[in-house]
Amino acid sequence: MGETFYRWFMSAPIIDSLPLPPHSPEAEHALLGALLANPESFHLIEPPLEPGDFYNYANRLIYQAIFSLASQGKPADVLTVSDLLREIGNEKETGGLEYLNRLTESYASAANLSEYARIVKDKALKRNLISKLAQLEAEVNSDRGASSEDLLDRVQSEFLKMGLGKNKDASSFESSGSILDGVIDEMRSIADSPTEIRGCESGIEQLDDVTRGFRPGQLVVIAARPGIGKTAFALQVARRTAVRQKKPVAIFALEMTKNEVLKRMLSSESEVEMESIDGAQMTDTQWSRIYQAQEVLSKAPIFVDSSSELTLMRIKTKLRQLAAQVGNIGLVVVDYLQLLEQEDENASADLRSIQIGVLSRGLKLLAKELNAPVLLLSQLNRQVENRPNHTPLLSDLRESGSIEQDADMVLLLYSKAKFGQEQGDSRTIYMDLAKHRNGRLEVFSTIFKGEIQRFEELNAWNQ
Repeated sequence: MGETFYRWFMSAPIIDSLPLPPHSPEAEHALLGALLANPESFHLIEPPLEPGDFYNYANRLIYQAIFSLASQGKPADVLTVSDLLREIGNEKETGGLEYLNRLTESYASAANLSEYARIVKDKALKRNLISKLAQLEAEVNSDRGASSEDLLDRVQSEFLKMGLGKNKDASSFESSGSILDGVIDEMRSIADSPTEIRGCESGIEQLDDVTRGFRPGQLVVIAARPGIGKTAFALQVARRTAVRQKKPVAIFALEMTKNEVLKRMLSSESEVEMESIDGAQMTDTQWSRIYQAQEVLSKAPIFVDSSSELTLMRIKTKLRQLAAQVGNIGLVVVDYLQLLEQEDENASADLRSIQIGVLSRGLKLLAKELNAPVLLLSQLNRQVENRPNHTPLLSDLRESGSIEQDADMVLLLYSKAKFGQEQGDSRTIYMDLAKHRNGRLEVFSTIFKGEIQRFEELNAWNQ
C-alpha cells in the first residue's frame, strides 16, 4: 500500500510542474570536460568557481577533486581525478571513469572556458538568491522574527556580497598560516617604502607620518566645538583622496547643502577666498583658477548626499547602492554624528547616550563591511569651554563614551588663541590624536586658513 502510494505520488502532475532551481547541465559538463582535457587551463577560469557553484552533486565532487589537485600543483586529468575520487570513496557517486570520459567528449572548446564559468556562476548566484529570499520570507512570516529594519539591513548586506562577489562570509575562519602570509607581505612592503602613506592622506605631513593615513575599515572620529574647522578638515581629506588618490568618496552633509560642500572644495582647490566665491565678485585671474578647480573636481569621484533626517539604515542603503555602482569606496565622511537622529525632547540623557552608541557602533561595522575608512564628525560638549585651559579630553565627546570605544582614532581639534590662552597667530589649531588604536598619541600644530577652507602645517607655513 505504502509503496503503491509513493509511486503514485511521485508520478503525480504536481511534482512534474514544480520548477527546478536554476542550473545549466550543458555548461557544467562543458566546463568540467574542458578542465579534464586541458588541466593547465584551471587557473584561467574567470570568474573563479567554488565546488558549491555546481548544481549536480557528482559534478560538484569532480570539481572539488580537480580543485584539490590543481591547488597542489598536480595535473588534474581524467586518470588523476579518477584515482583521487576512488581514493576518497567518491567513485560511485561520480559515475567513475566512464562518466569522466563522457565529460571530455562533451566540451566544445577550452577557448570558451570563461563563458562556461560565467554561466555556472550565474546560475549559482540565482540559486543563492532564491535561498536568501526564502529565508527572509520565513522570517517575515514568523512572529518571533527580527524587526523589518533588521531584516532589510541583513538582506541588503547579503545581496551586496552576492552582487560584488568580493566579500566573504564574515564568520568564516582562515588559518593562521594564511593570515600571517598577508601580514608578513604587508610588513615587507612597509619596510621597503617606510614613508609611503597607506591610507587616505590629510595633507598634514606630521599627522600622516604617525597614522600612515586613514585606512580601510577604520572609524576615525574628528571632534571639535563649532567654528573650529572640523568640516573643513574632513573635506580636505575627502578632496585629496578623490583628486590625488583617485578613490571614490561619499560625503553625507547633514548640516550643509550640496552646493555649499562643493563651494568649500572649490575654495580649497583654487585658493580663492570663500567670500569672493559666495559673492561671485572675482578678478579674471580668480575666475581662471575657479575654472581650473572645477575641471579637477568634476573629474574626481566625489559623491555628496545632503538629505535631511538621515538614519543609520538610510546611510547603509545609500552606501551599498553606491558601492554597487562604483566598486570599492575609498572614503566615507559623515558630518556629523549628533544630526543623524532627530532630537527627542522626551528622551532621557541615558537613552540618548545609548542611541548615539548604536550609531557609532553601526558606522564602525559599516567601515569593516565596505572596507573603507569612515570619518565621523562629532561635537564636543560645552565642558571644554568651562575648563581653565580649554583643552578637550576624550570624555568631552558629546553624549556617549561609546564613540571613544568604537573609534580606531579620535582627533580632537581646538584653539587656545580663541580663549586668550596663548599669543601668536589666532588661526593656530591644535590636532590632538587622543586615541590611536595602532600607534602613538601626539598633538600637532596647524594653521587653519578659514578663508580658503584649508589646513596647513604650522612649521611649513612659517617657513
